[in-house]
Amino acid sequence: MMAFGRLRPINPAQFTRLRVGKTRARTRVSPHRHLATSTSTSRPKLNLKPRLLRQIEAKGGLKCGLFGATALLFAWGTYASSGAWAAQEETKDSKGLEERGGKVAGSGGQRMFSREEIGRHDTEESCWIVIDGDVYDVTEWLPLHPGNKGPILDMAGKDASVIFHHLHGKDILPKFGHKYKIGCVIGGSMVPALAAQSKGKTTTQQTPKIVDFIVIGAGSAGCLVARRLASAGYQTLLLEAGDALKEDLNSNVHDPMKYGASFATTLNWGYATVEQKECGSRHIRCTRGRGMGGTSLLNGMLFNRGAREIYDEWAMRGAYGWSGSELLKYFKRYEDNSRGESKAHGTGGRVRVSDIPKDQLSPIAVAFHKGCVEAGFRANPDQNSLIGPQDGVQIYQCYIRDDNGHRVTASRAFLTNVSKIPLILQAGSLVTGIDLSTCDDSHTKTATKVRYLDQTGVPQTVEAKHEIVLSAGVIGSPQILMLSGIGPSEHLSDVAIPTQVDLKGVGSNLVDHPRVAVKWASTLKGLNPMNLFSHVEANLYAKSWWNNGPPDIQIQQDHVRTNADLLLDPPLSTGFNLKPHCVVPYSKGTVRLRSSDPKDKPLIDPKYLSDPRDLECIVEGIKICRKVVSTKAFDAIRGPELQPGEQIKTDSQLRSWVRENVDTGYHPVGTCKIGSEFDPMSVVDPQLKLHGVNRLRVIDASVMPIIPNGNTQAGTFAVAEKGSEMLIEAAMAREKKASKSYNPNFAN
Repeated sequence: MMAFGRLRPINPAQFTRLRVGKTRARTRVSPHRHLATSTSTSRPKLNLKPRLLRQIEAKGGLKCGLFGATALLFAWGTYASSGAWAAQEETKDSKGLEERGGKVAGSGGQRMFSREEIGRHDTEESCWIVIDGDVYDVTEWLPLHPGNKGPILDMAGKDASVIFHHLHGKDILPKFGHKYKIGCVIGGSMVPALAAQSKGKTTTQQTPKIVDFIVIGAGSAGCLVARRLASAGYQTLLLEAGDALKEDLNSNVHDPMKYGASFATTLNWGYATVEQKECGSRHIRCTRGRGMGGTSLLNGMLFNRGAREIYDEWAMRGAYGWSGSELLKYFKRYEDNSRGESKAHGTGGRVRVSDIPKDQLSPIAVAFHKGCVEAGFRANPDQNSLIGPQDGVQIYQCYIRDDNGHRVTASRAFLTNVSKIPLILQAGSLVTGIDLSTCDDSHTKTATKVRYLDQTGVPQTVEAKHEIVLSAGVIGSPQILMLSGIGPSEHLSDVAIPTQVDLKGVGSNLVDHPRVAVKWASTLKGLNPMNLFSHVEANLYAKSWWNNGPPDIQIQQDHVRTNADLLLDPPLSTGFNLKPHCVVPYSKGTVRLRSSDPKDKPLIDPKYLSDPRDLECIVEGIKICRKVVSTKAFDAIRGPELQPGEQIKTDSQLRSWVRENVDTGYHPVGTCKIGSEFDPMSVVDPQLKLHGVNRLRVIDASVMPIIPNGNTQAGTFAVAEKGSEMLIEAAMAREKKASKSYNPNFAN
């Protein structure tokens, strides 16, 4: 088949060579002639037309060169926006860290294409098709303009032949026993989209029985840890119970304004609490992500580190080495902040953090910011520095790419372009337990193998040469430990699990941020929230009148009214919410097993409002919300208060209303907390090693001994960065490579 324009045909045999071949220093291998060996930071323009399909239409179908076609790929490409993109990609290649491809075990051995292979060089968007290794621009053949991404992505998984026949009235794809299906990826890399499967057969990558490291859980922490370990040269298996591709096939994930739309899907574990006695005996939803990316697929995308004083208290309570000043470098390491490099923030990391563009701020955000200042709160340009003060009002920074407006998930940040590093991604793998062995001369257990059910439900085991890393999250990590016989012996006996290690703290110390939504109608007309950058735009940190510590009240401004399901209430509502959170809560709960069956959802009991100080904190937050909205800044847009309503005035009335309406900020932490061996409720030591078990660490939000007073993803990434460094340094020491220091730039 002849390629066209300035594109060079990709030899399918080259794919294998690229995956296993050696790195070419100072040379970037590109499938396009005009990109090969380029080290310039300039970005050549592509001005291509869908000639191939025009020729197909003129000739009545594909006639030659297709009997050998075994791959048909369709990619939705969003071009790189950085002028230094080419140089950055070349630098990564010269270090042997990146490649133009990747692999997903258990997903048909599918091939991932990077920006370089698809040739994305502008801020425009295009659609591409690859047939037998030849790349063609088919943008004009799609049913909708490229800017309208959602419906195109909704075609994922459908038969491509049927789609194209419907669009163009004739069969234009070959009929040689292949089945072409549509799929998409938005972001840093492309997975096969129109994947041809010969006679419906698929091939799967065989998972080795022994690897260097096993990471359980592909959430925010697990994705980062796996990337760092593999980038340091260690063969790493990442096990995830959810699906590998759902993030990229689900337009509700990558569009920030569709936050909440995936809560009722299989991307969510679907957890709920037991009855909360202080909250009207209600079951409150506990949303946790399920899939490559974990809860970063579902969260509010709000960048918030929390106060330095909280991390300082970690260190004072036995988490030595985890103070705010000691953690700052780990916060900066993963960060690529749109504000640039500074003492407080980093650039060049894998997680993009962006300011909300001023022209995409709603009038409600502007009024909220002005109203807070008018009410006596400071305007704080950076609540996240860990250096300066945290209190005051700020327009949020978000985990949203400023070049294309897409959500930044942990999977996009850390699991793209992985074929040059020894990382194996195993989706659809439900971990059922960790095997422990005992040395004859020691009572200490050693973690050796992980048991899991593969995609077909068949039990499998895999062994780790170095260590096993548990990153299954605040619910999953204690659940897996208890299923393995590690936890409070009294509870384990209740569910007929023999105790291997009696650790009282496993599943205890569950802490979350309770909150309510205070709602107003608005006089604004014609505001379409779907045209804005983020559903939450501004944040106020304040203190209750009795508090002398870090801010204990966080108030988030929503530019739309949302209901309990986080959907617009009513659709395209022009009202708004202010959500006061109690971010220094005192109530603590538990996670316990329902049974010894790994498929049974655990019993989650946060004990919301069991400490009355949390209730008083939220009541104080409601009063602050009313004070801010009563300022002159809101005069032009303020409608009546809808919830709790102006009739709810006294503290007693407010307390009753809060109990009936409180829900969660979805920030649970603490169920495997860090602490010294003298703390009977601690689960891991400051090195994140499990007490009483060798070669097993927990690295995720469950190790946080005290909840940060803000959104928890930033802190989770920092925990994962520090934990990864510890793992790599320990592995080097075991291999007598202690003289080779850990290089975070290499790991990146």
